[in-house]
Amino acid sequence: MIEASALWLAPGAHHPVFARYARFFSSLFRRFETIDYRAVYLDVGSQRTAEAVEGAFARMKADVVVYTQFPSSYSYLTPHFLSGLRARARVVALGFDDEIYFEQSKHFYVCCDAVITTDLDDSSGSAYIWPNCNNRQSFLRLPCALKTFRSRSLAT
Repeated sequence: MIEASALWLAPGAHHPVFARYARFFSSLFRRFETIDYRAVYLDVGSQRTAEAVEGAFARMKADVVVYTQFPSSYSYLTPHFLSGLRARARVVALGFDDEIYFEQSKHFYVCCDAVITTDLDDSSGSAYIWPNCNNRQSFLRLPCALKTFRSRSLAT
């Protein structure tokens, strides 16, 4: 277990793949919470979505924020908002379908300390550390943990 608190910003937390990732993350981090920011946005709008994320971030004293987007969710949170979180915690993008959506996602990825993509040709998953990451050591365990997750959870 990683001695850190993690907040996952996920659009559509009810999705079966996201549910598996949530179970994995909750076993990986000392404290873990998911916010379905898409549902919050559709229910109460952008200002309240930002407030909900900020509230959860402060309440749990998040060390790591994991950010995931769908093709239609890129406008619910902004790159500027992610940059604000990054000033206070490590922000990791967890990307899906990057072979299709990278041109859109890259605007968010540059606001992150690391990017984990899951849809490579060999399906191995990789972590990319951006050159502007101040503390590369914080993420050394994530690729190993994801490989363990893939072998245990995604095969089932």
